[in-house]
Amino acid sequence: MVDVIVSTVLEQLISFAAKEIKQQVLLVTGVKKEVKKLTNHLQAIQAVLEDAEEKQVTDRAVRLWLGRLKYASYDIEDVLDEWITARGKLQIKGSVFDNALVAPNQKKKVCSCFPASCFGFKQVILHRDVAVKIKEINEELDDIATQKDMFKFVGSVSKSSERPRRVQSTSLIDEEEICGRVGERNALVSMLLCESSEQQKGLHIISIVGMGGIGKTTLAQLACNHDEVKRQFDKILWVCVSETFDEFRIAKAMLEALTGSTSNLDALQSLLISIDESIAGKRFLLVLDDVWDGDYNKWEPFYHCLKKGLHGSKILITTRKESIVSMMRSTDIISIKELAEEECWALFKRLAFFGRSTEECEKLEQICQRIARKCKGLPLAAKTMGSLMSSKKIRYYRRNTVFPSWMTSLTNLKSLDLHWCENCEQLPPLGKLPSLEALSLLFMPSVKRVGDEFLGIESDHHGSSSSVIIAFPKLKSLSIEVLRELEEWDYGITRTGNTVINIMPRLSSLTINYCSKLKALPDHFHQTTTLKELHIWKCRLLEERYCNGEGEDWSKISHIPNLHIGL
Repeated sequence: MVDVIVSTVLEQLISFAAKEIKQQVLLVTGVKKEVKKLTNHLQAIQAVLEDAEEKQVTDRAVRLWLGRLKYASYDIEDVLDEWITARGKLQIKGSVFDNALVAPNQKKKVCSCFPASCFGFKQVILHRDVAVKIKEINEELDDIATQKDMFKFVGSVSKSSERPRRVQSTSLIDEEEICGRVGERNALVSMLLCESSEQQKGLHIISIVGMGGIGKTTLAQLACNHDEVKRQFDKILWVCVSETFDEFRIAKAMLEALTGSTSNLDALQSLLISIDESIAGKRFLLVLDDVWDGDYNKWEPFYHCLKKGLHGSKILITTRKESIVSMMRSTDIISIKELAEEECWALFKRLAFFGRSTEECEKLEQICQRIARKCKGLPLAAKTMGSLMSSKKIRYYRRNTVFPSWMTSLTNLKSLDLHWCENCEQLPPLGKLPSLEALSLLFMPSVKRVGDEFLGIESDHHGSSSSVIIAFPKLKSLSIEVLRELEEWDYGITRTGNTVINIMPRLSSLTINYCSKLKALPDHFHQTTTLKELHIWKCRLLEERYCNGEGEDWSKISHIPNLHIGL
């Protein structure tokens, strides 16, 4: 997961920096160097992420390191957004922000670029705030990179240069699941149905080109399943080409699609001759999905053997690369763009809100819309993030100063991460969540105490007879990491009136890392019989208190089967 985030941010950073240089943008003194340093850090870290992802399963320190890296990546993404916004405002105004930082030796040059009568393409000076933030992120990445070397991760240079092997695509699709693409689909269907002129020489090749995850394969699937297209062609052949243009595999797949049976031929020459014979006199549509290899010598034998198809036959390819479009001698080209914001939102919410009540959907809509906008109109991103939301897992991040009241009404919520909530001083009453099974608290520097408010039980609760109230009734896993100011964790309420309070009766795993000021664990952890794992690391006071055989409270936790205290 972290690998995907870092790769995306790195790609955005390199692309945007290159664009700024191309457009001759003047940066604050030293920022070019900082951006280069930032890029180098991410590339070095990216090379060992595969090994880090594997080690985090058993190594808590690595898991924490990956968490820091993830949030540093989010910071970079935020700065890039701010960078784009600042540049856009400058271009619209046709002048430099008054408070932009301009080096003394650059002022004269900048002024000469903006004559009063000319508001063409303007040179842009990066805003001081953005420059400062880039430097701060670099300082954080310096520390992260230093820790990387301590873990002795194994690099994967050869693997990192390879593209991830994608799932093999097919022509099958559920059209009801698709949002948007009506205009592109109609244009493509028209191209497939139009009759080529008798004078046209060579094969009629149509290319769909666009960035990864934008919906090229989906558009091809929509066209192949159109009723008129199916009536137009005698045979529709679908081949997922993917990373390598493997001539033998592609030829075999084409022949199987033509004949309906598996071929026993084991030579490319024999396969191509059989394709040539099987295709003669037939009007066919051949789809080559996800073409990467631009070697014309590999494509040429297919080009020749497909010429015997009936006039009106078509070849449809999907690719990310403009060079492939030229190499394949494309007759028509469809450049596919991002989904409109409302289309992207429709796709996202259909997946994210699946199985949720109307009330729950209304409460989640605002945060889900913010996540959907981050997908930037990419269908694959919207589907991935929407699916994650549908798994009833919510992440609530750093900019919030107060936790929303609706959190405690999410009765089906099973997993919750409260991460990077820098300004929140008090935890919300999460003990009210009846289905919560996993809770993670990370980097909340303003929280100094955890008390009764965390349980969500009113102290003036009175029952007519003896009863039991359960806080966190289904919680199994609790992780508290980098709450450096947390000093006290205790509940003053264990009984209210005739009612007994039962706290976390199913908890089986507790992790506490980097909470150096925390003095002790709540009493209910000392008494529980369900807790099977306790991990305490980088918590000096707790490590002393629960030191094996020596700590003053060692006897209170010694019954826990799996104990990991300190290094």
